[in-house]
Amino acid sequence: MKKSYLIIPLLAMLVLGGLNYNHQLEAKQLTQAKELRIKQEKEVRLKTEGEAREKATAAALLEQERRKQARAQTEQRESARKESRLALTQARDRAQLELEKRTRLIELLQKEIAAEEGAEKKAQARLKTYKAQQQFLETHLALSRSNLRRLEGVLGKIMPLDNTTTGTTTATYNQKP
Repeated sequence: MKKSYLIIPLLAMLVLGGLNYNHQLEAKQLTQAKELRIKQEKEVRLKTEGEAREKATAAALLEQERRKQARAQTEQRESARKESRLALTQARDRAQLELEKRTRLIELLQKEIAAEEGAEKKAQARLKTYKAQQQFLETHLALSRSNLRRLEGVLGKIMPLDNTTTGTTTATYNQKP
């Protein structure tokens, strides 16, 4: 019996140690398999993530290039729009200046026309006055000539009578103005 106390626990210990060793070996193999499976899944996941990242990077680069081209086109359109707006603004300003210049010229010409019309009216009035004076003078001249002829007739009648009185008086009357 004394040996049984030593042998049974020793055998139980050996059996349990073997079972424990077997269980630890299986657990180790399961852990290694699980770690291998996790590692493989991680590699697959990393590989797919890498591929997805590469695809996303390529897509992002394409999108960036597309946005860059769109921005360049937008800038080109905006630049063309600004240039055309600037050209139109300059043309409008030139037209406005030309209009103001022409307006000032028209106003100046209208003032000159008004001044010339005033001068023409004054000249017409002077002409009318001169014509009236000329007509008056012609009438007066005709009247004076008729008076002269009448006076010459009277003088002609007086002269023969006066010849006898003075010789100098006759010479004075014979001079015509």
